[in-house]
Amino acid sequence: MTDSCTNFDPKLERHSICCQGRDGAYSLIRQKNLRQLYLVAESSAGGDLESHFAEIRETIAEVLSQQKMRDSAVAMSVFLNDIGQKQFLRQKFCEFFGENFPATTYIPQTSCCGNNFVVELFAIGGADSNFVIKRHNENCVQVFADEMSILFCGDIRSDDSPLLSYGRSLNAIQKMQNLLQQEGYAISDLYRTWLYQGAIVDAEGDTQRYKELNRARSDVYHGQQFITKFLPQDYRGVAFPSSTGIGADDYDLVISCQAVKSQRDDLIIVPLENPMQTSAFDYAEVYSPKSPKFSRAMAFVAGSDAKVYISGTASITDSESRFEGDPKRQTHQTLDNIAALVTPGNLAKHGVNGFGATLEQLAVARVYVKNKSDFPAVRQVCEERMQGTPIVYTFADVCRPELLVEIEGIIVPKIQ
Repeated sequence: MTDSCTNFDPKLERHSICCQGRDGAYSLIRQKNLRQLYLVAESSAGGDLESHFAEIRETIAEVLSQQKMRDSAVAMSVFLNDIGQKQFLRQKFCEFFGENFPATTYIPQTSCCGNNFVVELFAIGGADSNFVIKRHNENCVQVFADEMSILFCGDIRSDDSPLLSYGRSLNAIQKMQNLLQQEGYAISDLYRTWLYQGAIVDAEGDTQRYKELNRARSDVYHGQQFITKFLPQDYRGVAFPSSTGIGADDYDLVISCQAVKSQRDDLIIVPLENPMQTSAFDYAEVYSPKSPKFSRAMAFVAGSDAKVYISGTASITDSESRFEGDPKRQTHQTLDNIAALVTPGNLAKHGVNGFGATLEQLAVARVYVKNKSDFPAVRQVCEERMQGTPIVYTFADVCRPELLVEIEGIIVPKIQ
């Protein structure tokens, strides 16, 4: 695998945006055959929803035009203060993108920075003649590039009929499975998922809503073997997709996901576990009768190009929460956990040789903050340690009541 790495070293550029009250940042990854853009767009703090949309629309249009990627948006996450804003924004984005609508998820989480809504957008462009973007609908987009087929799915929601967390979670996860199958993928092709659950830490009968979500996910995943075709030959661990399970402001569950198919023989996709943490799927029953089925991160290596998808990460070492009541120290521990995943040694331990990274290689990050009063302390640490990274900050419950912050992101390792 590492022989081809000497031919090209992917470059990560990070840019800030500040113009007429508009704020945001974006990263551009220049790889051998692809350019990938991660944009976080925010409006000014004042004004109504219409003016906020106009500001964010200008930011998106400006960046995509500048990078000659106007038709290249494939996935978008819209973080809303009020889910009732969804239809208004859906119509506005439909008018803006037209036939180039990305797979879009509307997430009921309040912006920490006082915005009506915040957008995280992913765009991809290719120089290869075989590069194609196929848009199935506003919730499903497929990209063919570098002999890979990647499916982006968004805004998968449960039906109204199941009343309790297990039933609603099972229904939504099965709908995700059915959507994958409709597009020619299996659930075993998943490498990244997001699960946004309302009232995530609330009690439900004699259990907890998040524990019931884990039970539903475990039941759907039972017997599945994920990404087996792309694991290193000597890999002997357990493989689950990387994932984020986080709170939301309404009482429902919404899911987004990414899946891959390929005939490349040099493609390596491998779960990463943290040497400082117990694997989530090995947690004791005290945390959840059926443990959370996800990996700490997923490394995605295609020849000389590599990315690491960091799952939702919190202030946990071994399997214990650390620094209860201290948001600053929890944020530092969370970032230490992320950094430990992408060291050259940990990557090599999992079969990804010749790469390594630090927090300086973060292309984009999301920071979920439990309490409004903790945000200044959390932001200070994040701005110091993730300087220049496009970051979405939202308020959300974390899966344990004592945890005050959760962070996820995408890292672009360097060739060592």
